[in-house]
Amino acid sequence: IKVSCKGVENNKGYFMKADGAKRVMDAMKKYDGSDANVLGEACFVVNVMCKFDDFRKEMSSAHENAKTFNLLGVIPALLRITDYSLKDENTRLAVAAMNGVRVLAVNDEIVQSIVACGLLKRVKVMLDKFDNGEIDQLFLVSNSFVNTMTQTPVVAQLLPLEPSDDKELKHH
Repeated sequence: IKVSCKGVENNKGYFMKADGAKRVMDAMKKYDGSDANVLGEACFVVNVMCKFDDFRKEMSSAHENAKTFNLLGVIPALLRITDYSLKDENTRLAVAAMNGVRVLAVNDEIVQSIVACGLLKRVKVMLDKFDNGEIDQLFLVSNSFVNTMTQTPVVAQLLPLEPSDDKELKHH
């Protein structure tokens, strides 16, 4: 699915019309930690379906797909997968789940849903891990809105703080 839908808007439409989002959600809800590969693929499908990447088309269904996944409850499922995978030290799966959350943040309603599901609590956990020396660096990965057709991924290092070249800040 991820191969046939990545970069092909028509295939994304066929997948969504065939209740593909519901099937992905069913797989995510059954997660017990035993089949991380299947779950990683499900997270990647969410990422593919909710990202505009077919530049041959003028319009994208990515926004509508994100709203559909949100209505089906994908955000709590992705955050639950993140929690379980971090406990199992499966960083690859945690990143796949958080990438799914990242591409879903297409409107205020979905962002509020992400916050309501406890994303900030997870950020606090990561800040505590940095303070305790369990991790060396902390990055924020987000989208930079260019226009309705394009969002550019942005990676910013949060911790440790990078020294600033700003002359006004040198005295601090």
